Amino acid sequence: MLYSINLKYLFLLCLFFVLSCNKDTESTPPYQPTQIKNLKLEDLYRRILKSDSPLRDTVILFVQGGPTASLDEAEHAIEEIFPETINLDNSNYDILQVHQSQTLNKLEKNLSFEQAIKEAEVSVDILFRVASEMKAKNKTVIIWGFSYGALVTQHFIAKKEHKFDKVFIGGGRLDMPEEIWKSFSKGIPKLFED
Repeated sequence: MLYSINLKYLFLLCLFFVLSCNKDTESTPPYQPTQIKNLKLEDLYRRILKSDSPLRDTVILFVQGGPTASLDEAEHAIEEIFPETINLDNSNYDILQVHQSQTLNKLEKNLSFEQAIKEAEVSVDILFRVASEMKAKNKTVIIWGFSYGALVTQHFIAKKEHKFDKVFIGGGRLDMPEEIWKSFSKGIPKLFED
């Protein structure tokens, strides 16, 4: 009888230990691809130099570099890249910084290669949706893909119906070195050496 009581206490002690360990460790939920179908158009971009005025007739869709989990401070990047040609205060266009899947959901860097490909497709879908809805509003749409955003833009051009008037691609390559695309698939920004 004493043996069975001790065995019960030992069992309860082990059960308590297991349950307390499970409470301390957070389980990672299974990967789910980013979903955009229920989002409003305005949730898919950030307007540079926010204004209460309606969007101008021309919109530049800025697709930033990365991959990164947040939108860059695009105002500074734009002024640095094109200091004499971009005047954000007195322009006849608006610049909309388009989200990518990882900026929309603050995705972590530990995606598998297959998951990264799915998220890249979502980024293309985001760009397509913003461009399509702007064209439906009779806007002149200029897409500006920079660095990793250039890769998203190239994929968009190859895979989707062209819903833009002009496109500018800077800092992306068609002949991508393996070390660059592998680092991008892990969410690690990488610069070109040459």
